[in-house]
Amino acid sequence: DAYQALELLEQYYNRLDGQQDKQLKIAIDRVIKVFKSRLFQALIDIQEFYESILLDENSDPTAKAAATLQFADECEKQPLLKRDLRNDPTTNNELAVLAPIVTDNPIIRPSNI
Repeated sequence: DAYQALELLEQYYNRLDGQQDKQLKIAIDRVIKVFKSRLFQALIDIQEFYESILLDENSDPTAKAAATLQFADECEKQPLLKRDLRNDPTTNNELAVLAPIVTDNPIIRPSNI
């Protein structure tokens, strides 16, 4: 669940203290803000889709199915992340920081991220 992942990230952020963690806290804070913003936008998009497509009483099920598939295609073209962090060699250090957050969570596994 995305909210649980964000909660874990926030808990990790809150455990950091001291001057040596300042840069890491700033970086994690930025990640949290970006993901919250994108999640909020995704929720707005879903609500708009639901209201304008699924609740449209003038559309038949075939038209709704076509519009739903088009919406899914558009969503797939806009990934939450612009790159795959797991396969990007430039992010190995960042993943070392995030790994405990993910692997300590019994619900979230790296293959599900």
